[in-house]
Formats: sequence, structure tokens, C-alpha cells
Amino acid sequence: MVMQQYVDVPVNLIQMDKNVRELANPDSLNGLMQSISRQGLQQPVGLVRCGRGYRLIFGHRRLKACVVSGKETISARIFDGDLDDAQILIAQLTENLQREDLCDLDKAKGIEQLICQTGWPASRVTEELGLRESMVSNLRSLLTLPTSIQEQVASGALSSSTAIEIARAAGAETQLRLANEVATQGLTRDAVAARIRRAKRQDAESAEISVSRATAVLGTGRTISVAGPALTLDAFIEWLEELLSKARKARPQGVTLKTFCRVLKEQAKS
Repeated sequence: MVMQQYVDVPVNLIQMDKNVRELANPDSLNGLMQSISRQGLQQPVGLVRCGRGYRLIFGHRRLKACVVSGKETISARIFDGDLDDAQILIAQLTENLQREDLCDLDKAKGIEQLICQTGWPASRVTEELGLRESMVSNLRSLLTLPTSIQEQVASGALSSSTAIEIARAAGAETQLRLANEVATQGLTRDAVAARIRRAKRQDAESAEISVSRATAVLGTGRTISVAGPALTLDAFIEWLEELLSKARKARPQGVTLKTFCRVLKEQAKS
């Protein structure tokens, strides 16, 4: 992909496709129009040749502001060569990811679109865009949140950093509750993270207490397995002692191990 020098291009020759930036803020557009009117266009748009005209790669808001302002031409960088959709999307994302005013939710959607469109793994995407893997992972986690939380992020009511922490919580119900507490109780990002860590620690402790099966290895080819609810070492010993007591009572009767186990099973059902 070769880039030429900046040139002025008639706006009526530019084809505008869908933009990575989905969220259009009228106030922001008006502010951009005023800035262009007073100081001119500070950042050129990116174009690729398309037949007798051009296809817009990035700079949708800048082009729209110039068109609404009645300008007939716009400063542009022209990319030569045949660009496929993936290359165009990479160019859009690369340019837009460097802009502080681009919503993180839009960044996430652009990254996800690139992954779906190319079939690339996340590691390839991070390499192509020059991003850290943790950043890509965090941005994509926003798309796993319930729609209502995504809308809060899009509107600015919920910071993306707090939303990323909420996305670490297990289950939509918990995520919605945390988002509500952020809105109504002023729960901070750090407080959200602490809540989630505590919940995960408690879950881990509960899982450890409620081990359903334990296997003791006595030697080569010799193991004893015990399964049951809330299995602890004390319960393990108690159940083994009960089993030994019943086995010793059955041994004088000359029963086989198979018969002994079947009898125990029938007794447990009664």
C-alpha cells in the first residue's frame, strides 16, 4: 500500500462507506465544522482510488463537516494499489485508534469486525494494529456485556475502564447489578474490581470445601476413591471406617467383593 503526497480532492468524487466510528455526536460535528471554518482542516482524510473517483478510508466526520459547510474540495492522502476490505479496515482502525475521542466501544467493534472479516486470531490483529494483547482483550470484553451496559458506555454514563472490570464478573445478572451500583451508589472502578476478586475467591473456597471426589493412591496400581457431598478429610475417614466395619461383618459370610458392593448399594436405596 503506497501513499502519495497530500492533494485537494473534489468532495463529490468521494464515495463514503460505513465508518468504524458508529456513534455520531451532533455537537461534536458542529464543533468540528466551526474549527475547520476558523483554522482549516488540520488532518487530511485518507482515500483510495476507485474507478474515476475515490473511496474514503478514514476521516468520515471531517468529510461530512466539509460537505455540510459547503466546501467543494478536501485535503487528502491518496493510497495507491488495490486494497481489499481487510486492508481498508486496518487503515481505518490504525488511524482511528490513535484518536482520543474515539469511543472504546467503537474500537472494540472495529477490532471484532476485522477478526470476523479476516478470520485472523487475536494475536495477528494485535500485530497488524500495533496494539498490546491486553488492550485488545479488554476492548473485546466490552462486547460481552449486556446491551444496556454497552449503551451506558456509548453515552459516556459509564467509563470503559469500569465496564471492562464489570465484564470480568460472572453472569449478566451480576454485571447488571454492578453497573446499577456504579450509577446509583457511585461505586468506583477499584471497588468493582475488589468485589469481583472477593466473589471469585469465595467461589474458589466453596468449590474446595465441596469436593465431590477424592482418590487416595496407596501404591502402584492401588487406589481408593470416595465421592460425596461436602467431602472433607474427617468425612473421608468416617466413611472409610464405616465401610471397613461393614466389610469385616460380611467377611465371615464368605461373600465376594462384587456381592458385598451390590448389597451395600441395595441397602443405600432402602
